[in-house]
Amino acid sequence: FYTVYGPRGRPDMAIRKFFNYIFYDKEIVIYGDGEQLRDFTYVSDIVNGLILSAENKQSNGEVFNLGCSNPISVNELVDKMYAIVKKPKNVRYGSKKKGDVEVTHSNITKAQKILGYEPKINIDEGLKKTYQWQINYLKN
Repeated sequence: FYTVYGPRGRPDMAIRKFFNYIFYDKEIVIYGDGEQLRDFTYVSDIVNGLILSAENKQSNGEVFNLGCSNPISVNELVDKMYAIVKKPKNVRYGSKKKGDVEVTHSNITKAQKILGYEPKINIDEGLKKTYQWQINYLKN
């Protein structure tokens, strides 16, 4: 799985954490220059891939990469998040963390070929859905 996000996502992952910071008007710290690429994948696309795998006899014993296969930079992610929330950007850059990976990019060719897997939720739609869920969660 490649950087799964969506409603009820882990609170320590970037998207949920960043939306919390934006909601509470806290500064987001981006480690490094923010040009690191991540293959953010909406949770329903992962679930769909798992269902396709479970229902496909050719998948027995096979390993599949499930992701979006369309990485974006952390800077671009943060810009998209602030655009959704319509708040002024509040970002600071910190030192790159040791061991941080520069790029995650799923190769989903095998899953496409054998399972018919295709991610359906792009980052813009996924962020909007995640934010709507998170706003309701934070208000309650």
